[in-house]
Amino acid sequence: MSSTIYAFANQKGGVGKTTTAVNLGAFLAWRGRRVLLIDLDPQGNASSSVGVDRFALPVSVYDVFMGETPLRAILAPSAIEHLVVAPSTPVLASAELELANTTEREFVLRRALYQVDYSVAPPLPSLRDEFDHILIDCPPSLGVLTVNALTAADFVIVPVQCEYLALEGLAQGRIFWESLSFCSTPGNVDAVCLMSRIPGLDVVIANKTLTDFPIAAGADEDRALKLKTKIDAATGYDFVVFDSPPSLGLITINIMVAAKEIVIPVNMTFLALDGCAEIVETVEAVREGYDCPDLRVSLVVPVLYRNTRLANAILEKLREFFAERLSSTIVGYNVAIDEAQSYGQTIWEYAPRSRGAELLEALAKEIHGAV
Repeated sequence: MSSTIYAFANQKGGVGKTTTAVNLGAFLAWRGRRVLLIDLDPQGNASSSVGVDRFALPVSVYDVFMGETPLRAILAPSAIEHLVVAPSTPVLASAELELANTTEREFVLRRALYQVDYSVAPPLPSLRDEFDHILIDCPPSLGVLTVNALTAADFVIVPVQCEYLALEGLAQGRIFWESLSFCSTPGNVDAVCLMSRIPGLDVVIANKTLTDFPIAAGADEDRALKLKTKIDAATGYDFVVFDSPPSLGLITINIMVAAKEIVIPVNMTFLALDGCAEIVETVEAVREGYDCPDLRVSLVVPVLYRNTRLANAILEKLREFFAERLSSTIVGYNVAIDEAQSYGQTIWEYAPRSRGAELLEALAKEIHGAV
């Protein structure tokens, strides 16, 4: 009997996607079910959450996508009986670029799951026939890795935070998952730059078609310089602020090449702390690899803070690792900030005298001083 395949997907990061996938997998394994957990997030948090030292393994799911290794060969036992992991490492972030010119790149994982091993006698069944449940932890983006998960899965589970922007992202994701279409919109900053209702603030808009950028530009020699070329040509602004996607793919690399100062908000969870360290490593790699000597992490900002032992332990880790780069402003959870988003307003329009407004004003002044 074939297994049931679930993809845990949301293009927004920090929504509990990995936590949900890992804990559901553990529950099923404790019930005696044979579970395969496939980690498609380059951050590798699903792998480490079940006791797999992903950096000590000679191969990972990246090697499967490159066509060098069968999926069965990379499987690693976890700390949980009956639960096996296909681990991920940060190098998986480059898969989208390396698969750019590969035909049927959207079906690599599906083929790997259905592959029967005839190299031994009797042949080993496909992994889909060997496990009761297969859980796929997707990266927080709608790129080719997530598309691979969706084409392989029977069901999609979408963890959603209870905030307005997450609801909007869910609607966009549903359109994407239903269509799985790839499209690209050429243009320049002037063509997509709109005036906002706030005087002095213009916005360069984005929509779900941006997810195709790594594939469309993957073969170009200047693929990491696309954004910088457009931004350098824009004039009349004192500040340019980029809102990066929650992944370390080609879009984020373009942002780092175009920027000089990196501000890293960090949620008060250990998985977010791990991701923060990887961002710092990526900044160093971009600075050296793309000749960006002025690029630096200027500020690390604790956000969604609540006074708990876990949050305070993470805060101490941040102070230890980042010292003077840690912001003095700690942005605690404030419902007014979420409510403002639900009305499509800034905190200063919605609740200018709220604690949330005070915190964000202090943070804005600190960022202004840091850069």
